[in-house]
Order: sequence, then structure tokens, then C-alpha cells
Amino acid sequence: MKCDKLTAYKGDVTIPVYGSIADADVYLKKDVDKTLAEKDKEIAELKQKLEDAKATAYADSVDAGMRERKLKRALWLARAMCAQESQYWGAYVRYVHLHENSFYEFINDDIFRRDNPNNDSFRMWSNRWRSVERKCLKKAEEYK
Repeated sequence: MKCDKLTAYKGDVTIPVYGSIADADVYLKKDVDKTLAEKDKEIAELKQKLEDAKATAYADSVDAGMRERKLKRALWLARAMCAQESQYWGAYVRYVHLHENSFYEFINDDIFRRDNPNNDSFRMWSNRWRSVERKCLKKAEEYK
């Protein structure tokens, strides 16, 4: 039996500090104890629901964090692969221009000649892309 509302009885009450109160609302101890027990039970159920909701939210945040770490790692690995491809493409273009002059006739051949002092620009760019690749792989390891 659920006691949502206690039944009040009229009675004279004597309180040692305050004195006597005539026609005061009086509640039976057994009814009050029963109502308090039910309210304590409801509070315990609500606390349990709150703890369950907190645990679920924490688990979801951990899952989201792991998913985010995996995505960031995949992004850094993709960037490293792009840098590696750029490095290899630069080496390929240099090889083709040094060995097959007819491959890129529409580009100014002066920059691809062996005796050109700027010919090291391919090596410089290759080194830069290699450096970018290493940095990206290092960053990807942070998200492992």
C-alpha cells in the first residue's frame, strides 16, 4: 500500500519547549514510518538510475574517445602516405626528365638539365617530403 498523503488527526499536543498546542495536526507514527520507508526506497531507486546513467555516459564518452583516436591516427597515416607519394612522384619526374627528355616537352627543360645548379631542388623537395612523412608517422604513433 502506497501512502502518498498522510492522514492528519486533530489533537492536543504538549511540546516541552513551546508548551501546549490545541487542535494540532497529528500523524500516527506507523503511517509516518511507512511513508518514510517508501520515500527512502524511491530515493534509492532514483540514485541507482542516476548512477546507471552516469556509467552509460562515461562508457559512451570512452567509446567516442577511442573512435576519435582511431580516426586521427588514420588521418595522420593518410597524410604520411600522401607525403610518401609526393616524394616518389618527384623522384619519378626527375628520373624521367634526366633519362627520357621527350616525356615532358611542355615544361621548361632548363630546370631538369644535369648541369643546372637548381637541379638539387628535386633532392631538396624529396628531403622535405621525407621529413613530412616522418613527422606524420610520429604523430600517428601518438594516437596508437
